Amino acid sequence: MTEPPPAYPSAPAAAGRESSNPPGGVLFLFSGQGGEHARMGRALAARYPVFARVVDAATDAVVRAGGRRVWTPRHGFAKSLETPDVAQPALFAYQLALAKLLNAWGIRADAVAGHGVGEIAGAVVSGALALSDGARVAVARGHALMQAGATGATAVLTATPEEVRRLVEPVRGSVAITAVDGPRSVVVSGVPRYVETLVRRARRRDLPVRLLADDPARQPRSMSDILPDFMIRLEGVVSTNPRVPIYSTVRGGQVITTAELTIDYWSESVCGPVDLAAALGTAASGGISTVVELAPHPVLETAVRFYAKFRDSTYPMADRNNEAEAFLAAVARMYAEGRVGHAEAVESPSAQRDPEPDGLGDGGFAPPRIGSGQPATLGPSGSTKPTAVHPTNGHDDTAAEMLRGTAVYDPTVATATEWARSILSEECWVTAPEHVAAQSIPSFRRVLVVGESALATALERQLDRRLPTLRVARDPADAGPIVSSMLTDHATPTAVTLVWPDADRSDSPLPDIASMLDLLQRAQGNAATATLSMVLRDRGSLTQNAVAGLARSLQLESRRPTRLVWATGDEPAPIVDLILNPTGPEEVLVDGHTLRTRHFRPAPAATAPIAVRPGGTYVVTGGLGALGSVAVRWLLDAGARDVVVLTRTPRPLPRLHEGVDDRIVVVRCDVTDRADLANALFDIRACGSTIRGVVHAAGIRRRSEFRSVTSRLLADSFEPRVTAAANLLDLTGTDPIDFVLLSSSATGALGASDRAADAAAHAALDALARNRTDEHIVSIGWGDWISGPTASADHADLLRAGITPFDVARGIAALSVVLSHRAPSVLAVDYSPTDDTSPLAERLRGLLPERAGRAFPATNGITTPLGFPTAATLATALTEGFPHARHHDPP
Repeated sequence: MTEPPPAYPSAPAAAGRESSNPPGGVLFLFSGQGGEHARMGRALAARYPVFARVVDAATDAVVRAGGRRVWTPRHGFAKSLETPDVAQPALFAYQLALAKLLNAWGIRADAVAGHGVGEIAGAVVSGALALSDGARVAVARGHALMQAGATGATAVLTATPEEVRRLVEPVRGSVAITAVDGPRSVVVSGVPRYVETLVRRARRRDLPVRLLADDPARQPRSMSDILPDFMIRLEGVVSTNPRVPIYSTVRGGQVITTAELTIDYWSESVCGPVDLAAALGTAASGGISTVVELAPHPVLETAVRFYAKFRDSTYPMADRNNEAEAFLAAVARMYAEGRVGHAEAVESPSAQRDPEPDGLGDGGFAPPRIGSGQPATLGPSGSTKPTAVHPTNGHDDTAAEMLRGTAVYDPTVATATEWARSILSEECWVTAPEHVAAQSIPSFRRVLVVGESALATALERQLDRRLPTLRVARDPADAGPIVSSMLTDHATPTAVTLVWPDADRSDSPLPDIASMLDLLQRAQGNAATATLSMVLRDRGSLTQNAVAGLARSLQLESRRPTRLVWATGDEPAPIVDLILNPTGPEEVLVDGHTLRTRHFRPAPAATAPIAVRPGGTYVVTGGLGALGSVAVRWLLDAGARDVVVLTRTPRPLPRLHEGVDDRIVVVRCDVTDRADLANALFDIRACGSTIRGVVHAAGIRRRSEFRSVTSRLLADSFEPRVTAAANLLDLTGTDPIDFVLLSSSATGALGASDRAADAAAHAALDALARNRTDEHIVSIGWGDWISGPTASADHADLLRAGITPFDVARGIAALSVVLSHRAPSVLAVDYSPTDDTSPLAERLRGLLPERAGRAFPATNGITTPLGFPTAATLATALTEGFPHARHHDPP
């Protein structure tokens, strides 16, 4: 191998010779154009909310900088790669999101370098540029290259820079060196006929050379006419001290540690050659031992591996064939090979960080800024190298600090069946300690009982012995105006007690639910109401379960003590004590003189799980929505022959269905219309298909404060869920169904602020499943879902309370194990207790089982409660192989 010339003094120490390769720093290397493809970023955005959030933020910054919207959730980057003016900002946005995703896995840069446009993303990640300024540079660079045109030719020579300079010298007016990618990898560009002449001369000297297709990002055309406009576009761009060193490919491998990335620097970048070899040589001599290439597809990997120090420690983070799987494999290898958590010094997790680049969320890309009072050391070459900031256990310190304050998204568990099983729970009733009658004087002065049943009458008699008691001798559903009048006429603080009749009055639940909603709103809105108690009688009643859903939501919104009592008999004494003592459990089952409180326990799995049949046809309602589309993908990935999607409003298939759309049939059908649904099911059977399973995911979600919920909103929530589910169960009763999955919500079991109508409908849906004797019917009470590519502000209260939202990968994992359970109703909530003091957080701590830690894929029993994997975890995953990714990205 030919040694590099003296112009690259650091290279001989790094290139061409084996070394002991001791642990050192991590270099984030941002490639230039060449690896982009139409599907880049889509799998990562679908799987990881942090990637989607940052790519959205970067895209918004590009738009504010005057560029086009390079990323959309529907098309990804597919419409932003045709010309440099959009391709360069697109690559900039992708690389920032990929860097942030690496941070989320606990992998941070000790230094950065960039090739061409990649140096802009590197500057933002290092902290030398704000996101807004980085976007301006990327847009201006793309515009300049677009103006330069694509009239030249490009060639890559396997030769030393000095050898290429001798070849270029006779034609230097028409050909120039545009990049030095390695000690023996040099790129030239220029006028086509002169480039072809140079290629012929190189071949006569037996120098390997490749003539490339036109690449407008590497044109040497004079920028004299374009540069002034480029510099005007960058007026106001501010450079600051980077948090980590920048190994400059613009200035011959110079180590930048101060605010040098000015307009002049970026002008040199757009006009001059890229000297990657010098940057890599300096990095190798300066303590860097690991190179992470941030690109949609490997571009610089071969050049980097030329250096012996990086030969076995270069990690491309994505490829065009299977982006998500390539990313996981690279992260696993980094952990397994000890490339993460190798800091020279460790800073306390509580150390203060500088503010992060704007728009990129919590937790910075890199350690504190150089020159900002933080310690720094000198590398072997004398270059300034900051002390790396890594927690001692390899976990992100920001995530660790957040653990007790909010739920943390853990990318490791995305497809782990152990995790999926751990989040499933079922309702149970636990005997409470012996109840003691209230001894203190209550805050209210009278009791108002509403009901005409024998239990209501008995409660009135016993309560009247202790406090003045009145009774409205009507069923609660008919008593709204009377109760409102009695509370208004008497301003005395009153304990209102609503007693449901012994049996439901009608087979149609909606009218009575709406009347009960009206009564609860009247009682809650009256200042005379001191406490509110609801006594329900039948835990199998759809109507009463819907009322319970309303009550659970009201408890979270109201400051007044509100209690829900299920009474199986007519014994009034325990209920009297509960009415007079408003403290204690919010929901109680009274069985004679025994009190039981409601909790959830881990759902046991059956010995023989139900499988998806390869030759079966499956029906999914709402299959074009967020949850329904996940169910469709799960069924097809599990081997279903085809899936029929029933929807009221047909529209294009979601992007999650790309690649399997030939096995999906979309049928217009209103599932709340029994006749319309019967016709659709008949047509499926008439085509010779055997319906083997049903997933009901239809429905809408609307937020509304309890006092603002209307009967119309209640019906809008109830009909597509409960009415449609009942129709489905009835009309498929004669089909050889293996399973029916009803997609419910945890709001029914847990309640939710501003979601009373939603809670009522889902509580009734859960009851519908429990009332059926068939073991194959399961209602899944899903926790929060990310309804788009990123989490919105609506999720904040749930995250603080400890609930981590579902995304595509987590939803598929949960569906994959739910058929192993025979409970008619299960709760699917990824919950970790936090120290939040909200009513919801307090309820969750009392109701849900606390898991010892987050479950990870098989690791010989190792688990960890934090958001990042241990080396043993990923080493095992690497050895055993990764499951097939859910998103495949064909070239």
